[in-house]
Amino acid sequence: MSGVRLLGAHDESPLLRPFVDALGLEPRSKDEILTDADVHAVLVHPKSHAMADFAIEALEAGKAVLCEKPAGRGSADTARIVAAVNRTDGLFQVGYCWRFAPSIVKMQEVLASGRLGKVLQVRAHAGCSHNEAATAHMNQPGDIGGAMFVIACHLTIASCFTSACPMQSTPELPSFRWRSAPSPGKTPVARSSTTPTSW
Repeated sequence: MSGVRLLGAHDESPLLRPFVDALGLEPRSKDEILTDADVHAVLVHPKSHAMADFAIEALEAGKAVLCEKPAGRGSADTARIVAAVNRTDGLFQVGYCWRFAPSIVKMQEVLASGRLGKVLQVRAHAGCSHNEAATAHMNQPGDIGGAMFVIACHLTIASCFTSACPMQSTPELPSFRWRSAPSPGKTPVARSSTTPTSW
């Protein structure tokens, strides 16, 4: 974007150094970023257990916040973020990138044109990359739904756009069994059944 400068990055991961080197950025502490008057907005993208705390700290420091989905472990975390937005009169958005995808924009145009009539039901399909559902990213202790929470949230948002908020959502999850304990190197063996799960 014109007129926008990246002023640094913070992470406790050893991948921070190659990341900042690749982008020509400066590694900084979280406090340095939050107290820098030249920093107007921050992207918050830690593991889900730290998302709400980091977002609230940034809001309280007067920064606009773009927080990657799912913005916490569950509704208690998002309620804390909403309270912080109200308390600080801050600007906050969850990074649901599909909301702005060209395909979703086109879908909205088609629906608004009335060519399809009234939408009564939406069926959507999604999946993770190979073995992604078995990674630590999708299996954080305390999260409320793993891949369904982190990936399928895009489908819920898209469904809301087609027919306001759905009265019912019934995802069907393939059943998997593991020959041994799940690990990033293991491949799940699918059973033929699916398990409906109401929200």
